[in-house]
Amino acid sequence: MSDFNLDLIRSIQPKDLKLNAKSNNLELFYIKDDATAYSARFKSQIADTQVIDCYSLGSLTIGNCEEAFLSIRNTKPKYNKLNGSLMMIDAENHEIEFNVMKALNIKILNEANFYIGISENSFDWLTPLEEIKSGFIYNLEFNGIKAGELISNELSRLPQRNKFYIYKFGSNLNNDIDLNNFVSFFYNIDVVYLLNDSYKELIYFPKNNIKLTSGMKFIYKDIEASFYGIYYKNNIIGYEDISFNQRSEHHFNKAFGSLGLSIKYKF
Repeated sequence: MSDFNLDLIRSIQPKDLKLNAKSNNLELFYIKDDATAYSARFKSQIADTQVIDCYSLGSLTIGNCEEAFLSIRNTKPKYNKLNGSLMMIDAENHEIEFNVMKALNIKILNEANFYIGISENSFDWLTPLEEIKSGFIYNLEFNGIKAGELISNELSRLPQRNKFYIYKFGSNLNNDIDLNNFVSFFYNIDVVYLLNDSYKELIYFPKNNIKLTSGMKFIYKDIEASFYGIYYKNNIIGYEDISFNQRSEHHFNKAFGSLGLSIKYKF
């Protein structure tokens, strides 16, 4: 079990968005011989409900915050669970992956893995904004645009409620290269090709992604320290699919990376 956390700071409402998901992983191995192994991996992620109190729709801000021009309520029982908030979003992801792992006696390559997988992605949301289809609020104009049109445009960018699937075909290469008795260089490169089924693409669905992890490892007696960097070509689609939907799609044509430091003590 592990946690996946993604924080997003924006200049408009909602200014602070957090995606917190609990992950459960199970991997079963079959070891054929010293050089070959097979595995089946099962992964499940369920996100904490995102609660949004205020939302900026172009020039119009709606909700419960200081800059909000409108505060929207609806007395239908299904909206009671909002407790005065403007919107709630739920998400979950289930994935199965099959791997073939091969150890190689090559100086520049320790291991090669090949895999296929499929992830099922489910999103749901609730907001009284979807009830505004006509009437006084719909026809209010802000900078020459009707409030109803701004709301409709934003609702079309929310995650689709129908499940969609992402098929994956990938390979992974990794190696540790000793530079001396205390220092080694390591790399792990993963290339994945992606196909989607039933996803309603707005602008861009990446067809591939690359994840490169590389760094230096320092070992002294029982202490191992690593300084490394991680680079993704198309953000984290293919690796953390729960973060991808119509609302976040426009971020996934951009590279993403991070730097890290880890320390291990053996006892």
